[in-house]
Amino acid sequence: MRKARGGIRRRWRLRDIWFAIGAILLVLWIMFITVSTVTMFALDRQSRESMQGVLDFGSSKLESRLRQIENFLTVTLVSDDKFGMLRNTSLSYADNLRQVARQMDSYGQYFPDFSGIFFYEPSRDILINKQWNDISAYSMTYVTRRMEIRTRMKTLCIGEEQERAIGEWTIENIDNKWTAFYIYYHQGQYLGVYVSLDGIWNRIIDLEGVAGFEESGLTDRDGYELTGDKERTFGLESSSYWEEGRRYLQLTEKIDGFPAAIVTLVPRQQLRGNWMIWWTGLIVLAVLSGLFLVYLLLTLQRVLFAPLSELNRQMKTFSEGNLDTHITKLIGCQEVRELSGTFNEMTGQIHDMKIENYEKRLEEQETFLKYLQIQKNPHFFLNMLNVIYSLAASGNVAQIRTITLELIKHVRYVLSVEKPLVPLLQELEFTHNYLEIQRIRFPYEIKMEEEGFTEEIMQISVPPLLLQTFVENAVKYALSREDTLRIHLEAEYRDNVLTLRISDSGPGFPETMLEELNISGTVSADARGEHIGIHNVLSRMKLLYGSAYGYHFTNLPTEGAQVELILPQQV
Repeated sequence: MRKARGGIRRRWRLRDIWFAIGAILLVLWIMFITVSTVTMFALDRQSRESMQGVLDFGSSKLESRLRQIENFLTVTLVSDDKFGMLRNTSLSYADNLRQVARQMDSYGQYFPDFSGIFFYEPSRDILINKQWNDISAYSMTYVTRRMEIRTRMKTLCIGEEQERAIGEWTIENIDNKWTAFYIYYHQGQYLGVYVSLDGIWNRIIDLEGVAGFEESGLTDRDGYELTGDKERTFGLESSSYWEEGRRYLQLTEKIDGFPAAIVTLVPRQQLRGNWMIWWTGLIVLAVLSGLFLVYLLLTLQRVLFAPLSELNRQMKTFSEGNLDTHITKLIGCQEVRELSGTFNEMTGQIHDMKIENYEKRLEEQETFLKYLQIQKNPHFFLNMLNVIYSLAASGNVAQIRTITLELIKHVRYVLSVEKPLVPLLQELEFTHNYLEIQRIRFPYEIKMEEEGFTEEIMQISVPPLLLQTFVENAVKYALSREDTLRIHLEAEYRDNVLTLRISDSGPGFPETMLEELNISGTVSADARGEHIGIHNVLSRMKLLYGSAYGYHFTNLPTEGAQVELILPQQV
């Protein structure tokens, strides 16, 4: 055998080649699908990050504007002389108050995107409100809303909500108009700014013109929508949103220092945009390439690999001795069909040349097997005739009748066996019949125990007279007047191999005989034909099973002999 470095060189078979080609094509197809999928997700992630960047820009813009107004309120209330004069002197209080009001009118030019600004001094219960934006939202048309916003300005300054409202942005529902307030306090005076959330959205954030943003708005920290006409709640930690059977990509950006978040809905189909057509094309191409791959492999299997595999299988069958094998249908490419036809012609010629010699050898084997089966019967019948004669001489008619009936069963079984194998059930019943005869013949106690003889094992075929031969051997050499003869039969079936064990309570095999049995598989018979039964059984097993059978003779550690027979199920 030729060896490669490091071991034996692998021999490739047709199936291995087929699997190798299929594996390579499958790997290439999977790589194509993987690259396409990764590309899709990369584009999806890039689009999402781009849109998230737009939201981040809008949030940063709002945060910057909020910080500006916060700083403005702080500096104005602390440093502006007009507010200081209003705090520090009661002289000309009305004139100072008018100057503060005119000063507040000018703030609108700095912060036109807010709704308005207000000043409140609780010691004199003076509230000045200057509004320069969202006039229609808080005008006299909405009297209830206008009155409610003035009341809310005071309660946020001195009411129970003062602690959370001073120096922090708060959002209040003013007659179904969500409004944000920021109030700064200094030495008994409150200066605050307010703006409607719709105004924040339209004038500061302003994402209406961004491509792909179908719906956008502000929500509170619980996800409740504060802008627009719809009442709905979003999960701020979620990235998907379903509405009216449509699926949206939900982008969320929380605003630092402001109790609200920006939420934008982007239709999934619109998010993918035009590259969805490219992805659909890739999917179609992948499916077509997969179908072509399957077609290619099936074609190779049909025209090349399957015919060659069938030819290889038939050649193995022929080499195992099945001379009737041939390829019934010539398929595949032209070369394979010619090769298969040549194989059929060759097997036919070999079959014609060997069939006569094969049948002759088979006939000789069957003749020898039948000879072995009936070889021991005359010896047994002579013994039984001798027993019947002895019983007749003693006038024991009842026992003669009983032993004759048992002998009839025995002879019927022996004469009815024409096949080299019988079910184990029949062999066991025949062994019981033999023991009944021996119990009549010998007035000693004989007990037989059985283990492992299940219904499945009982249907397994064994050579006839197999168990009976070794049980007879136990009766012949282990039976005594003083002790009860105990015979134990055990059956075990595993991995298509039947193992039978026959043991007795007698003196066991002589050492010389035990060594001869285990080494040569036979035992020498004396002039009277002793031990011919064991030789007969082993010869029949060799003829039936070839080298696949096994046996082992041994003496048990306590007492008695044991025979182990190993019978494969393939004859």
